Amino acid sequence: RMVVDEAHCVLAWGSGFRPEYARLGSLRSELPGVPWLLLTATLRPACRLSLFRTLGLPVGGVTVLEGSLDRPHLRYEVWRKTGSAASLFDRVVARMHTSREGERCAIIYCHSRAETERVCDGMLERGIAAAFYHSQVEMEVKDAVHRAWLLGEFEVIVATAAFGMGVHHNGVRHIFHWSMPESLVELAQEWGRAGRDGAPATCVLLYSYGDKGRVEAMIRRGGASARMDQRLDDLLEVVAMCEDDRGCRRKHLLSALGQDLPAYPDSLVEHRPWCCDNCAAKEPRETVDLSSVAASSLRIVRRLSGLLSLRSLEQVLLGSRARGIRAQALDELPEHGTARAIKSSIVGRLLRALIVRRFLVEMCVPCSHGGFTARLYTGPKASELE
Repeated sequence: RMVVDEAHCVLAWGSGFRPEYARLGSLRSELPGVPWLLLTATLRPACRLSLFRTLGLPVGGVTVLEGSLDRPHLRYEVWRKTGSAASLFDRVVARMHTSREGERCAIIYCHSRAETERVCDGMLERGIAAAFYHSQVEMEVKDAVHRAWLLGEFEVIVATAAFGMGVHHNGVRHIFHWSMPESLVELAQEWGRAGRDGAPATCVLLYSYGDKGRVEAMIRRGGASARMDQRLDDLLEVVAMCEDDRGCRRKHLLSALGQDLPAYPDSLVEHRPWCCDNCAAKEPRETVDLSSVAASSLRIVRRLSGLLSLRSLEQVLLGSRARGIRAQALDELPEHGTARAIKSSIVGRLLRALIVRRFLVEMCVPCSHGGFTARLYTGPKASELE
């Protein structure tokens, strides 16, 4: 029997990072008549045919057995990155201290090698036994760090996505994402490393909308590819979950994996607040009609396509007369000040919602100096609001 574990990697990595994965199908001719078993917990149903074809498997001859991917003992949360970096470190440490000493095992995922080292330093300064792990760390050092973490000598591993496959630690109580991952599927994979002993564990994504531009620029920096549009769509799914302050986080994750939220038995329904931060929220939600502001936003962007950033559009709607606004004569637009009576935080959320729902498109293009520029265009659904 030929067994391919983590079979989603054939598609995710086979086109670039590990091209030999895409050539696994050649073994079928060398091993005729040998049955194949593919195992994965994070392959979208829409990608199954592509996987079968890549491996040269006859579609009609494949039997698919599917179980629930829900893990009800994991709690999902999104924390907005507000305040100083120091306050963010303090909040993470405080969450870890909700577990008993000796049971504070955690992973913190970061966007880059530099970020892993910076976050590791912040944890060490607060008395947390931490080590960093990324692709540029010597293999023998990585192995030593991994072993020490398994033995409890380190409470926290601060890592890039390089720390994942082959992680077998049943007692991970907390997983934090310091930056936004590229997709909900990636998030599900990394959050899935918590609580493998079946005991409760928490999974937290630290979110700032600004991280979206950084990740998108990284995707575009890789150059045009057959998967780039899909990767950008996947990134917007992550933003949509983070911006949603009402919907169940678990439902977002399961939907990305092609499954529905299960109908929980009464024994679990009564513990619904454990599910995610949104399910636990009790404060009343404010409802505001922003349809006229949304329409004004689309008219401005249509008129000035590719010339405005998200921040500039927000300033125009709020009626700002800042020097940059006046220098471009944006204060003379008929829509200037349309949202003057509305809180700036609400206007910002509206504009991000328009991007998530494809009424607007924000394109974040990498610059030669390493940063990126962001410009707005009308999206494929713009005509539905104008």
